[in-house]
Order: sequence, then structure tokens, then C-alpha cells
Amino acid sequence: MKAQSSIWRKSAVAIFAFVLLLGFTTVNASQSSKALQGHVQDAIENYYPQDFQIKVGKKGKVQINGDVNSLYDRYQVFEIVSAVKGVREIDDNLVVDTPMIPDDMIAEKARMVINLMHSILAPERIQIKVDQGVVFLEGTVSFHRERLAAVSIISQLKGVKGIVDNIKLLPLKKAVSDS
Repeated sequence: MKAQSSIWRKSAVAIFAFVLLLGFTTVNASQSSKALQGHVQDAIENYYPQDFQIKVGKKGKVQINGDVNSLYDRYQVFEIVSAVKGVREIDDNLVVDTPMIPDDMIAEKARMVINLMHSILAPERIQIKVDQGVVFLEGTVSFHRERLAAVSIISQLKGVKGIVDNIKLLPLKKAVSDS
């Protein structure tokens, strides 16, 4: 009888410990979601003062809703959130709220800024087309940094709602030296 009673006590203690641990894990998970949401909010507020709707789901999935003034700001908010410890996935629902500008004006401005950038060695090799605020880039560059510079500078222009980057890198033998 004592053996059965001892087994029951050990079983009851084990079940109690399991239930307690399960409850702690659930509370801890919800606290970590709230904490992650706070960390994401703080990180964004350091860069962008506008309020966003931020939801944190299971396993570090972060959903961001709201408006930004430029495509560049959208890229920046995405980069900031992706750097927050614990973020595993980002559902970016940010809308670029930029004024409507005619496509030909955006293309002209994009061409001008590309030509003025000293980091792009042969700007004439980049073709620019615009359709309803979306800029399509094609052509070739010698270095990856030129490609990044082109996308970065164009993303800051008013009226740009998106960029399709089809710029290719030249093989090393054909690349222009930057010396």
C-alpha cells in the first residue's frame, strides 16, 4: 500500500510540475511576444517617428502596417526591424504614400541622379523605365556597390512606389576599373 501511495504522490508531483511548467511557458511566450513588439516599436521610433501597427505572432513573425513617405523609408524600416533580436520573419504591409508624379518626370529625375553619382562608373549603361511610379532598372555595372547605389538613390525620389532591379554585373575581365 505504501508503494502505491508513493507512486501516486510522485505522479501527482510530476503532473503538478508539468502543469506549472506548461503555464509558465505560455505566460513566458506571451511576454516575449509583447517584449519583442516593444523592441520593434522602439527600434522603429528611433528612425521613423510615425506610428505603425505592429503585431507579433508565433516564432518571431512581425507584421507591420502603415504608411511611409518614400520607398527608401520602407526599405529602412524593413532593415531596422530585421536587425531586432528575435525577429524571424517580417510581413511588410507598409504603403509608400508619395505624391503622384508623371512617369516621364520620375525617369528624368532618376537619370539625373544616376549621372551625378560618382560611385557609378558608367551611368550610361543603366537603362531606366517607369510605369505608374515603378522604376525598372536594366543594364550592366562593374561592381555590386554601383547597383546598390542606384537602387538606394532612386528609392529616395518622390513619386517612386517600387523598383524592379534587373541590373547585371559585368564579368571581372570586362569590368571598368575604378582607379
